[in-house]
Amino acid sequence: MAARYGVAGIVDLHVHLLPARLQQRIWEYFDLTGPMLGRRWPITYRWAVPDLIEHLRAMGVQRFSTMPYAHRPGMARGLCEFSRDLAAHYPGVLPTLTFYPESDAPEYVAKALADGARVAKVHLQVGDFDPREPMLEAVWGLLAEAGIPVVIHAGSGPMPGRYTGPGPIGEVLRRHPGLVAVIAHLGAPEISEFLDLVDERDRTYLDTTMSFTDFMNEMRPVSQDELARLRERGDRVVFGSDFPSIPYPYAHAVAALAGLGFEPAWMRAVLAGTATRLLDGESAVTIGPMAVDEVTATRDLLLGTYVGGGFIAPDSPYLASLADVDGRGRDAEVLVARDVSGAVVGTVTYVCARTPWAEISRPGEAEFRMLAVAEAAEGRGVGGRLVDACIDRARADGTDALVISTTPRMRRAHELYERRGFVRTPDRDWSPRPGIDLMTYRLDVGAS
Repeated sequence: MAARYGVAGIVDLHVHLLPARLQQRIWEYFDLTGPMLGRRWPITYRWAVPDLIEHLRAMGVQRFSTMPYAHRPGMARGLCEFSRDLAAHYPGVLPTLTFYPESDAPEYVAKALADGARVAKVHLQVGDFDPREPMLEAVWGLLAEAGIPVVIHAGSGPMPGRYTGPGPIGEVLRRHPGLVAVIAHLGAPEISEFLDLVDERDRTYLDTTMSFTDFMNEMRPVSQDELARLRERGDRVVFGSDFPSIPYPYAHAVAALAGLGFEPAWMRAVLAGTATRLLDGESAVTIGPMAVDEVTATRDLLLGTYVGGGFIAPDSPYLASLADVDGRGRDAEVLVARDVSGAVVGTVTYVCARTPWAEISRPGEAEFRMLAVAEAAEGRGVGGRLVDACIDRARADGTDALVISTTPRMRRAHELYERRGFVRTPDRDWSPRPGIDLMTYRLDVGAS
């Protein structure tokens, strides 16, 4: 599902993976919430945690939080430890901390951060506490210093609480300008007010949890003015699902987002790019299939790298092959690396044997071609990430080996290949035309 939208994997910052007893109590609460809301809230995924994780991966979700939250003293520490241990066992799980106004909160939050917490979660409605509570000042300060995203249920939906709405949390955010705040559910129903906070404050984001779905549209549809503002602020919106406590299939949440009809770049940023930046920093890149609106940028990058770098002559007949990005995309897979702004900063083409763009791959092998990295992105591991993506794809395809042709001048590329275990295969070196001699490398992937 992720590849359909031009990303290698979805990053979902609003997934709840909780201890079994607590999860069961939450589902029982949702069973009772229906009458209070005037409608049923049937949970679609009443599964054990391993099955939930397996389903997320099947949906193309690459990284996801666990979103614990405490509603009374003495809960939060154990929830932090549960999430930490879950992340140690399952790749892709983001260890998530939570807290409650209690004297030892600064101590266990500091411990969770030292243990590698990547996300924090607090629920002002369920927790029913004032975020301005003096004993929480140290906690907010720790989180601001750590720079991790803090997902905050501060909106007054589905039912208002004593401390929901933009007022209480807004005061906290103004006192802690370094805090990276992600307001859950777009802040519904106070979406416009939280959008104002996004405009006012640099490190405020909104997550899309449940928004735009048929279920939520019947309760609180997003207005046309709010949609226009969200479209303009795609760099401040991240994807969230509320999985597994949702009354519809997971795929519907993504389809509802796509149904807005916004630009592909907006969709890519929301599904992965912006969350990746929050998690990994400003130098982060994401890898995914090239989208239609990226053809020109990919072509320009290839031509600039190969000609500008002096690897081929400006009148080389190979230019036509490099420039045919569109055609290559029909018969092979063109991958691109995107920086935090969504700009294409790298590309590679993954090719299966016996297909139109294959050069040296034999049955049971795959190859990659036309690796290029923008000069401004050199030194950030972009080339390595693209090669790793090809290795992962080859393994997923069940191939025995991945092969590559390269020119003798591309010494930095040779070092990159060799660090990943590629070995020279001089017996397969070849010349596509007089004066052009190519070296070859091979990596066995079938046994991994």
